[in-house]
This record gives sequence, C-alpha cells and structure tokens, in this order.
Amino acid sequence: MIKRVAYSLLRCTLWVIAGIVLYGLAYKVGKDARCVQKKQELIRSSAGPRPMQKLRQLRHAIIEDTIEENVRFSVRLSGDNRDRIERRGLLVRRPHARAVILMCHGFTCGKDDVRFLRGSLFSQYTTLSFDFRAHGECCTSEHICTFGSLEKYDVMGAVEFIRSQPDLEDKPIIVYGFSMGAVAALLAQAERKDLFHAAILDCPFESSDKLIARLLDKVNFSIAGYEFGLPGKGLFQRYAYNPYVQEIIKKALKIKTSSTDNSASISVSMVPIDTVQAARACNIPSFVMVCKKDNKAPVSAAYEIYRALPNVKRLWITNGREHFDSFFFNPEKYGYKVVHFIEEVLDGTIKKNPEAIDIDGPDQEFWQKQLALYQQELSHETH
Repeated sequence: MIKRVAYSLLRCTLWVIAGIVLYGLAYKVGKDARCVQKKQELIRSSAGPRPMQKLRQLRHAIIEDTIEENVRFSVRLSGDNRDRIERRGLLVRRPHARAVILMCHGFTCGKDDVRFLRGSLFSQYTTLSFDFRAHGECCTSEHICTFGSLEKYDVMGAVEFIRSQPDLEDKPIIVYGFSMGAVAALLAQAERKDLFHAAILDCPFESSDKLIARLLDKVNFSIAGYEFGLPGKGLFQRYAYNPYVQEIIKKALKIKTSSTDNSASISVSMVPIDTVQAARACNIPSFVMVCKKDNKAPVSAAYEIYRALPNVKRLWITNGREHFDSFFFNPEKYGYKVVHFIEEVLDGTIKKNPEAIDIDGPDQEFWQKQLALYQQELSHETH
C-alpha cells in the first residue's frame, strides 16, 4: 500500500516537473519568436521598401509620372525687329519636380542631341530642350547662327513659354547650357535679369574676339610638305566681322552639321560678343565648368568669366580631353556636382560658400599657378 502511494506521488511529481519544463520551453520559444519578429520589423523600417518595391517606386517616379510633349513657341527674330520665328522643343514634365531645367545646346547640336542628359542629370526635374535658330527643325534661310548674340532671344522665348504653363509658372528655372548655349544663356540673363534662379555653364567662350583669334591660329596651309600659318593673321583678326573675311573663318570652323534633317551647312554670322561683360551683370548663382585640354574655350576663358560673376559662383576644372568633354570623361562626378549645385540653390544653402574652385588631380598645383598667371594678365588688361 505504502509502495503504491509512493509510486503515485513520484509519478505525479514527474508529471509536474515535465509540465514545468514544457511550459518553460514553450515560453522561451515564444519569446524568441517575438524577438525575431521585432528585429525583422526594425530591419524593414530601417531598410525602407523591399528592392522590388523600390524599383516599382522608381519606375513610377521616372517613367509613369513623366509626361513628354513636343512643343512650339515663337521668339523674336532680333532686338530691333518685331518679327518672330518659330522654335520647336521637347518639354518633359515631372509633376513633383522642384524646378525646371532649360537645356541650351551648343553649335551644330540640337534638342535631340541632349536627350541623354534628361535621364542622366535631370531625371528629378522638369526639362525643356529646344533647337536654336539655324539648328534642328524648322529652319529657313532667314535663320542665322550668331554664336549667342541673337540666340539669346531664343532663350528668352523659351523662358516665356515655360512661364505661360500654369503648372510651371511659379517654379524656379535653372539654365543649363554648354558652349554656344552657355554664352546665349549668359547674354539673355544679362539683358533680362529675371529669367533664371541659377546658371550651369559648361565651356563658354569669353568673347568672340578671342574665339576668332584662336580659330585663326589653327588655320594652316601646306606647301611642298611644309606647314605655314595664315598670312596677315592680325589683319584678318582686325576685320573679322567683315563678310568677306568671315568666309575664311567659316572654313576654320568646318561648318557642317548632322543635327538638321538635310545636313545642310549652317548659316553663320560672326558678330561682336563680350561674354565677360555679360557675366558681370548676371547676379545669380553660377556654376562654370571647363576641360583642361579644351582649345576652343580654354581654362583661361572659363576663369575670366568666373572672375566676372558677381554672385555666388563655382568653377570646376576637369580632366576632360576636349571641348565639352567633362560629362563624358567622368559622368558620375559630373552628375553629382551638377545635381548638388541645383539642390544647394533650391535649399538656399549655396550662400554658405560664396566662391569655390575645384581642380581635378593630379596636377592641381600646376593649374593653381596657371590661374595666378591668368589673374595677373587680366589685371594688366584692366589697367
């Protein structure tokens, strides 16, 4: 009897112990599961959307929200002429964009040649690209390229078109131009000081006089295997704006374009342009870029324009190999610096650093000395 009672008590004790152990294990497993769940929630919240979700959001922002439209607008033929000519452009609307980027192409290019910049540089902004007169679509015999002098009216007309759009009229406009487009933008802003909130200027030339001098330096003749420079170069430079002399300059430019539908020669008229003087009147934040090996608009030209700018300004001297090569030489850095400048302008933080010169390596010391020499030369010219 006693043995039976003891056995029953032992069995009950074992069941109680087993129950306690099982309960402890169940509690621990449940607690671990809750900890894992909390960790997963924290990871999700810190990591943001899953990769596929992020891709869908990106696609929606860049593609589905993008509205592309072929547009037309009229511009003044010249300053003393009330006649207007039609220009054609490509407007890419992004409803949530903070700003509108007006893209101004260079000589022998067109609006279709700068399409790649929309996605690589300005994917988060509304953009308008257009054909300058004598370029691209809608060209007639009365359209003459003047390397910025008359093209400034095309820039003004483009801004007027942007301001006529109800969804864009209140958004800041930032101009991006290279070569001739950069010069035209500066000339337009100097005349109409309310056009832009900021300017991004890649490889502008400082004046038509110095541009012509560089072009004439390249004109060579080969006689009996010997290379000779252009005779009477100084005389040609003095009368560079004479129609007869301009024929020689046009040959130096090699004026042929693949931008126009019929691949015809671009009608050109060289007129006096002083980009530096225009820069002095451009009281907006400006970002100037130039390639070290640019022989059309060299570092000295960019530096002279940079010095003349009165507002917040940036100068970037890149390792580019030729004219307008900064983007192609290092597209990642180019994109970062351009977008960073735009965002600083929009946020108002650009004013914290009024001036900055950035020189790509490894020869910064050499170019710092070159800039000092340029500064001395400019001081002598001023006096």
